[in-house]
Amino acid sequence: CDGRADLFTYAAGGNIRVFHNELVGGRLGFVLANPQLSFPIGNGYTSNLIIGYYSLPVIQDVNGDGKLDILSYDFINSTKLELYLNASPGSCGGISTFSRYTEQWGQLEACGTCNSFTLAGGPTCGTYRTLHTPGHNILLLDLNGDGKLDLLDGRDNCATLTRILNTGTSTMDAVLAPANASSAFPSAAAPVSLPVFPAAYRFDADFDGVPDLVLAPDMIDNTADFVSLRNSVQLYHNAATSAGAVPSFGLTNGSFLQGDMLDVSEGAMAAFGDLDGDGLTDMLIGNQGDKVGGYYRANLSYYRNVGTARRPVYRLVNADYLGLGAAAAAAGTRFESLRPALVDLNRDGKLDLVYSAFNGSTNRLNYILNTAASGQPAAFNVAQASYFKPQGAAGSGVLPARQYDTPCFFDVNGDGYVDLLLGTNDNTEPGGSLRYFRNQGAAAAGNLDNLFVLADGDYGLLRNNGARQPGLAPTVADFDGDGQPDLLTIDATGAVKMYLNFKSQTGAFPERTNLFYNALSTTYGPSTLGYSVSPSGTMRLAVTAADLNQDGTPELYVGTESGGLVSLLPGTRSVVLAAQPAAAAALAFSLYP
Repeated sequence: CDGRADLFTYAAGGNIRVFHNELVGGRLGFVLANPQLSFPIGNGYTSNLIIGYYSLPVIQDVNGDGKLDILSYDFINSTKLELYLNASPGSCGGISTFSRYTEQWGQLEACGTCNSFTLAGGPTCGTYRTLHTPGHNILLLDLNGDGKLDLLDGRDNCATLTRILNTGTSTMDAVLAPANASSAFPSAAAPVSLPVFPAAYRFDADFDGVPDLVLAPDMIDNTADFVSLRNSVQLYHNAATSAGAVPSFGLTNGSFLQGDMLDVSEGAMAAFGDLDGDGLTDMLIGNQGDKVGGYYRANLSYYRNVGTARRPVYRLVNADYLGLGAAAAAAGTRFESLRPALVDLNRDGKLDLVYSAFNGSTNRLNYILNTAASGQPAAFNVAQASYFKPQGAAGSGVLPARQYDTPCFFDVNGDGYVDLLLGTNDNTEPGGSLRYFRNQGAAAAGNLDNLFVLADGDYGLLRNNGARQPGLAPTVADFDGDGQPDLLTIDATGAVKMYLNFKSQTGAFPERTNLFYNALSTTYGPSTLGYSVSPSGTMRLAVTAADLNQDGTPELYVGTESGGLVSLLPGTRSVVLAAQPAAAAALAFSLYP
C-alpha cells in the first residue's frame, strides 16, 4: 500500500516468492519479503501455495478488504480454480499467510480441449486421455458492470480467450454458467486470436485514464516457430468513458510497442554500410527467423539512414531485403540464423554482401558481389550468390559449417587484404571458438569461393573457465584509442570480453571483462546483456562495432536473442576514476537508452 508495485515471481517447485519494492538511497530496489507463500491445512500444518511454472494466476484484491488475494488453477491437474484469501494481519500490505477459501471457484472445471469447461449446471467433461498438465493464463475484471469480477481464461496450445461472466452473489462466491461463456471475446466479429497461449493484462496502455487490455502469447521459447515475435503483442483499447464504466474493447494495434522500435523477431545481428549511395551509413539486420506468410524463415531487414552523417536516423525500408526469406519459403527449404556482413571482397571499392545462414543440414557463408557502379545504390543479384568453400582436407581445419557461425572481416596480417575471423561452434575439425582464415589475395586468382585459407584454428585460445566459448561472435575496432585494433567478443552465455591490441598477442590472448559502467553504482562490471543457466550457453547474441555518430570512437551494437539491438556508447577515454579497474581505462560502455 505504498503506491509502488511489488514483484511476484516463480520459485523452484512451482512456488511463489515476493519481493517488496523498496527505495534504497532513492534508487529502485527489490527486497525479498517472502520466499514461499503458504496457507494452513489443519492440525498446525501448512502447505506452500503452488501454482506451477506453466500458469499465470490472478493476484489482486478479490474480497474487497484491500489486500492481495490469489486465484489459480490447482497444481496437480490444472482443472479447478482455487481461491486463496490474504489472511495476513493488518489492513493492507501483508503477504505473510493465506487461507484457501474454495477449491473450486465459480463451480468451474476445465476440460481437455480449447474453450471447454464444465460449468455450473452444465454437462461434464468428456472422457479423454490427458497428454500433459495444461496451463492457463487468467484475468479477473468486471465485464458487464454488475460489480462482480468475471473471468478471462487463455489456455496453452489454444488461440482464443474464453470469457465467462460471473452470475454469483459476489466475486468470492462466483457462479460461472454455460450460458455466460463465450470464446468470441471481445466480439464475434473480431475475437482475440493469438498463435498460442494468450495471456491478458489489464492496464492503461494509452494514458487516457481508462484501463485497456494487452495480450501476448505466453511462451518459454519459440521452438515450434509459431509466432512472429515482432508482431505478437496486441493492444485492445477500452473505449469506455471512465475507468468504472462497462469496458468496450477493440483491437487497435497488433504490434503494440514492437511497431515503434527496432525489432526483427529474434536472434538479431547488424551490419552497417552505405547501401543507397547517398554517403550515409545504412543498416542491415539479419535474424534467426520470423513467421511471415505462414512460413518461418530468416530475412534481412534494410533500414535506410534518413538522418545525417553525425546523427543517423533509421527508417525501415524492406523487412525482407533481396527477398531471401520469401525465396526460401517458396522453395520449401529451411533458412535460419542469418548473420550479415558488408565488406569489399573483390577490392573494387564497393561493399559486397556476406551472410552466414543455416539451411537445415549445413551452414554456409554466402556472398553476393555488388555490381552497381561506384557511388550508386548497391545492386545484389541473388541469382549470382555463391559461398566460400572449405579449404584443406578433412581434419586439417576446413571452413566450419555450423549454425550460428558468425563472420568478421578485418586485415589481420596487414597485407592489404581483408581476412576472416569466424566465431563457430564447430567441433568436427580441430580448433576452438575463433578461427582465423587468411585472405590468399592474388594467389586466389580471382576465385572468391576459395579466397580464405586457415591460418589458425584456435586463434587467441579463447576460453570460458577452461571451456570453449559457445556461440562466439567477434568484432574488431580501436576501442581504447591507441591506434591499434582491439578484438571484442560476445558469446551464448552473455559474456562480453575484450582483447587489446590483439594483433601483437601470441598464445592465449589476455582478456578484460569489467567493461560496463553502471551510473547508479558508479562502478565498472562485466556484461549484463543476458544470462544463460546452461554453461554451454543458449542465447543467440551477436556484436558489431561501428562509429555511427562519427566522433572517432566506435560504439557497440549487440543483437539480442529477442530480436532487438542494444546500443552501447563508449565513455570518455580521458576520464580516469580513482577506483577504476584496469579494464575501464580501455573501455567504458554505458547502455543507451
